[in-house]
Amino acid sequence: MAVRLEGSIQRWVGLSDDIKPTAAERTIPAGSSFLESDTGLILRWTGEYWAPSPLGDDVLLLLGAILQELVSIRAHLELTSGISLD
Repeated sequence: MAVRLEGSIQRWVGLSDDIKPTAAERTIPAGSSFLESDTGLILRWTGEYWAPSPLGDDVLLLLGAILQELVSIRAHLELTSGISLD
């Protein structure tokens, strides 16, 4: 496959319960996005359907850091209260 410029990507914004644009209604280039403004979820048009965007490495690192902090807080609470949170 040759490298090509994709300057026609479209960005859509709406609510999660809004009807997303479809290929039957208009030409939607693959890679176009739909931001659900009420949930923050970003969907990508595959050329056939809207699919949730995979999480990026930066988001995964942030979620990992949040998880570590929650584990630490839980351990502290169990230690100071003497109550197991299982």
